[in-house]
Amino acid sequence: MRKSILSSVAAAAMLARWSGVPAAAQPYGLDSRVPLQPFLNQQMPPEQPDAGKYAVVPAFPHLTFQNPVGLIPWPGSRRLCVQSREGNVYSFENDPEVRETQLLLDLSSRTQGWDDCGVLGLAFHPDFGRPDSTNRGYLYVSYQYSPKPTSGPERPPEKTAAYNRLSRFTVPDGSPTADVNSELILIDQYDRSVWHNGGAMFFHPDD
Repeated sequence: MRKSILSSVAAAAMLARWSGVPAAAQPYGLDSRVPLQPFLNQQMPPEQPDAGKYAVVPAFPHLTFQNPVGLIPWPGSRRLCVQSREGNVYSFENDPEVRETQLLLDLSSRTQGWDDCGVLGLAFHPDFGRPDSTNRGYLYVSYQYSPKPTSGPERPPEKTAAYNRLSRFTVPDGSPTADVNSELILIDQYDRSVWHNGGAMFFHPDD
């Protein structure tokens, strides 16, 4: 009996959907504006706080990158990795006097950048560098894939079609660079616009 009732309900829902009859809209929005006091109800200071003894200085004054959008540490080392929006990932020593970089991964020939898109996420596997782990060389990259990316520096047309891609690459043991041909595509979602893309990635400490 129960199965019959559930089947009838499911059939009715499908008929309503196919008949073109719109479902009843749910109420949304505000009936009236909620009063808001200055500075987000005093949750924000009316003036910029005193920075005290802190000062903003260039961390690596001898290095320059094109459109850097992310910085993460290379596990088990004193190196940092920076991702360029247009497809290149570099590593370098965590030293204010550093003057040289090492190309870790070059995806420039397949990355659509120059807008709210490009290489937007980078994460090493938690087991990266562990000799006893089969995951020791895995690097994950989130980027806007295109077989024919525009060359820039002008912004591409908004409707430039591409794919939101999440891939895994392998850094061979002892190598300073990832094998670009080791790409394992995990997600490849078609995207009809280059606007408002995101791709920051993190591994939970317990994973």
